[in-house]
Amino acid sequence: YDLGSTSQRWKNIYSNQFDNGNLKIEGNSITTQDSDSDLQLNAVGAGSVRVPSSNFEVTGNTTFNTTTFNDAVQVNDNVTITGALNQTGSTTTINANLTIQDGLTVNGNTQLENINIAGNRIQTTDSDSDLELDAAGTGRVVIPNADLEVGGDIVVNGSAQYANLSASGTITTN
Repeated sequence: YDLGSTSQRWKNIYSNQFDNGNLKIEGNSITTQDSDSDLQLNAVGAGSVRVPSSNFEVTGNTTFNTTTFNDAVQVNDNVTITGALNQTGSTTTINANLTIQDGLTVNGNTQLENINIAGNRIQTTDSDSDLELDAAGTGRVVIPNADLEVGGDIVVNGSAQYANLSASGTITTN
């Protein structure tokens, strides 16, 4: 049976349920009827599918393609990003472990607890704190094929071996 026509449209339809065989609307639920079928919300042209509520909850495994979030996003499980992640706000806070599988490119300064990396300079940020380079086990801290210039005192606790040493000033040994 037809209900209205293209020239004679109904203004309002009151129903407990709508079911066209593929899509079912009942109460506050929209479901697909075909097995393993997707529910698609598509906008035409430059339009957007908008969720005006401040509470939008997604459960299960979800894929977002070309998605923009204009407000806070809280994720309570793992996030996998395939492709680029462009963060344009002033701050991103991650309150968990972050694992990066490939390279990390940082444009600007990087603050890691008490360590700041800016350009080619690594420094501590707490007042009077030491910067320690420490190898695990029997490993060594190695500076290969480079000159080492020290602008202050060198204190060696243990032994030191020098292949080529030049100094201007006093060298004291015990």
